Amino acid sequence: MHIEKNIRTRRAVPLLAVLLGALAACDLPGKFPVYQGDVTVGPFVKYPANPVLPRGTAAGAFDAAAVSSPSVLAEKGGPLRMYYAAVDAAGQFTIGLATSAEGLIWERGSAPVITPTAGAFDERGVSDPGAFFDGERYWVFFTAHDKEGMTRIGVASSGDGASFEKGAS
Repeated sequence: MHIEKNIRTRRAVPLLAVLLGALAACDLPGKFPVYQGDVTVGPFVKYPANPVLPRGTAAGAFDAAAVSSPSVLAEKGGPLRMYYAAVDAAGQFTIGLATSAEGLIWERGSAPVITPTAGAFDERGVSDPGAFFDGERYWVFFTAHDKEGMTRIGVASSGDGASFEKGAS
């Protein structure tokens, strides 16, 4: 293929040029419909009963100090699942799960679903979840904080969306 030859002979071919060349070389007319009209989004109106997920109020709640960074999954026929960063009164970052039928009234779990592991790359905390469901497993990518203050990206997976194992399962 012309593009492969180009990559081998010119090592500094810009990625965009490679992608555009690959698209031009494909015979895909009509296979990917493109909407050609105007798209209007908004205006957005702030929900008057915000916040939809306030900090936890129960004594010793894992999310008593802060909640942030929501990642919401919608499954056909199932509840909405919101994975979110949670901070307790001692400053420990974990990831919580809340569910909702309609996206405005959320029921949180009583404990985090992803927690730091002592002596591991995430021992100082986990935060900033990004979640998806592949049809069989729930996957949450997260920011991991180590004891030196370095951050990395970790992953955890679950068959039920609530009991997670870190690493690729």
